[in-house]
Amino acid sequence: MVLVWVLPAMGQSSEVPVITSDVAFKVVEGETAVATLTATDDDTVVSDLVWSLRGGADRDEFTLSGSGAIAFGAAPDFEQPADADTDNVYEMTVQVSDGVNDVTAGPGGDGRQRH
Repeated sequence: MVLVWVLPAMGQSSEVPVITSDVAFKVVEGETAVATLTATDDDTVVSDLVWSLRGGADRDEFTLSGSGAIAFGAAPDFEQPADADTDNVYEMTVQVSDGVNDVTAGPGGDGRQRH
């Protein structure tokens, strides 16, 4: 007996990315670096996964590189919070995509697959 598995061609992913990093972080005031998000995907090379900001009340306070590095645009000041509800808890929704499947996390992100 001969067994043959047909796999999707590169760029035709069928597996959904899985966010493996924490999605809540603590940052000391005066610092801009927050964290680097991570994800896996069984049929996509990790370096081909692309991150983006998708929403959240405070999304404009951040930058997010395509490789998942989150940073404040301007260093936060604890005594003068710049988040939408001024409680020093900044909210944003992030998405990771393999080019076919998307997964979101954060307020408004439910972690479900999108096509």
